[in-house]
Amino acid sequence: MSEAVVFLVMDCSTVHLRPETLQAIRDEHVGHLLYPNPYGAFCWVPDEADFGEIDEETVPQDLIDVLRFARKESCDWIKFDCDGTEYDELPKYEHEGTAGISQPELSVVQAAA
Repeated sequence: MSEAVVFLVMDCSTVHLRPETLQAIRDEHVGHLLYPNPYGAFCWVPDEADFGEIDEETVPQDLIDVLRFARKESCDWIKFDCDGTEYDELPKYEHEGTAGISQPELSVVQAAA
């Protein structure tokens, strides 16, 4: 039987990304492996050797900074979330409202009495 492959995922607040970067992620205009969701995104962290292949024309510097921080912490993926962990080592950017990708629509269902 094969052993499970385990990846380290860093929980990270979207406050560490500029609003323009979050919009580009939402619009899928960032040249990096990202999976947006209603609250943020999952993002692949390249190996140190692969950082040279990041296209700085399509990957914003604030995202690159978080990627480098995650790699320094030996993480393979980042889970960006509007309620994620904030790190003193990373800059924080002002956001209006929730610093997420989009506001999910919530509906309230009342139980019959």
